[in-house]
Amino acid sequence: MNALELVLPTFDRPGPLRATLVSLLPQLGPACRLTILDNASPRPAQEILDELGGSPHVQVIRHRFNIGGNANIARCFEVATAEWVWIIGDDDPLVEDGIQAALALIAAAPPDALYIGLAHRGLPQDRTVAASMEEFLGWSARGEGDILFITAGIYRARRLQPRLHAAYQWAATCAPHLVLLLTTWDAEGGSALLVRQDLRAIGARETTGGQAQLVSFCLALLPNLPPAWARSPALARLVARRFLAPDALLYEAFLDYRRGRQGLAGAWRYFHITARLKYPWHIRLLVWLTFGLRLLRMLLLRLVRSIGFLRRPPSADERLIQDRP
Repeated sequence: MNALELVLPTFDRPGPLRATLVSLLPQLGPACRLTILDNASPRPAQEILDELGGSPHVQVIRHRFNIGGNANIARCFEVATAEWVWIIGDDDPLVEDGIQAALALIAAAPPDALYIGLAHRGLPQDRTVAASMEEFLGWSARGEGDILFITAGIYRARRLQPRLHAAYQWAATCAPHLVLLLTTWDAEGGSALLVRQDLRAIGARETTGGQAQLVSFCLALLPNLPPAWARSPALARLVARRFLAPDALLYEAFLDYRRGRQGLAGAWRYFHITARLKYPWHIRLLVWLTFGLRLLRMLLLRLVRSIGFLRRPPSADERLIQDRP
């Protein structure tokens, strides 16, 4: 079994995809293959690959329907067959020796490593091992590395795949890969190798305004993630300070209140984390008011149900079941 496999999710970006494939194809071989997950692009990715001469070390999986960008990222872990998977963005060409450098990092990683983080430029040395999830989140909360950019991390697919349901369940966070990593780490333990080296040819990117707004609203769902989030204020601060706009936080808190999805324990965790964040006083006040209204609603419902106003008479089938000995 190969140590590393590249998986590239893509949808309808033929220009960037072509540039990325130009950087990848010369580096592929029997030791490292590439799988392209074409999310039902209007122009199939296979056509672009054929124009570049194709490669025996590349397979293209084309979905019949567009399953969404986040689900396509989660599926990268599902189709990976090697020990490690490197998910490459379709607009992230690699440096000339990127794959060989990645294989060298895999060989240097600790035996229990779940993740290799690239482009952590503020590390005290070229390579640092985060021996616990809290230490890893601590480095990330300092702004070191781009843990949400898929190309900036190499994941131990074999260890993560048994908990793949978490990535699909939390795909709406725009961070299914991060959810999968934290869920596995919390259940099994592990470590991460963090390096200064950036193997992307374009270097670190800044997210455009439209993308940042999308990520802002989706990441507001991450406070619901158990149990790593509940005991890791470092991750809360990371998301809030770097990715989460106050308006998005307020919007998601309101939606959670209307949907009634979390329950009292989840609402309290959300309120507790929100209270720690450095937002303007009026944003905090509105979030606290949301929590108070939700708590009041839950208490009133319990009171009404205890009195019996909402109890309906049993149906004929229910009476039949109750009458059975």
